[in-house]
Amino acid sequence: MLRPYLAALVILAIPISLCYAQDAEYYVISGDKCFFAGQYDKAVAEYEKVKNLLAGEFSIYYRLGLAYEKMDDLDKALESFQKSFELNPNHLDTCLHLAIINSYKSDWNKSIQYFKEVSRLQPMDLFYKYCLAEVYFEMGDRQGALDEIKRIREIGTKSIDNKLSLRIEELEKALGRI
Repeated sequence: MLRPYLAALVILAIPISLCYAQDAEYYVISGDKCFFAGQYDKAVAEYEKVKNLLAGEFSIYYRLGLAYEKMDDLDKALESFQKSFELNPNHLDTCLHLAIINSYKSDWNKSIQYFKEVSRLQPMDLFYKYCLAEVYFEMGDRQGALDEIKRIREIGTKSIDNKLSLRIEELEKALGRI
């Protein structure tokens, strides 16, 4: 007796979910256009509409984080990137933005945590290891910075480009002065 009603509910739910998906896609495209035009407040408004439709989608929180970051609202950017990270902890760019924003805010422990996540996701990318060494240096942890430089050298000097090599040398000189 209940079966026809359940079948009708399922059939009715499909177009509704498709409408949400179409609306969400429209708002994402609109938000992206605003973002790339430098209209970050309008982009946020469009992305917020998507968030209300698809709250579990990590990429919308990532986009919100980017827009807030461009608006120099680091607290809201951080909140958005953290939500993106909760929904997808393996998204490299989210981890990177969390590491950078936390370093801007001098929250060194969180910055280290997220740079370690970035290094976990990209273990052979030496630039991220260098960034981690810089964070250790900024917080006054000489040994932590030296340990990261040692890890970079263990991976191999052949994979270090000239710019990175110069940065590492400058950091080593600065560490020698501590």
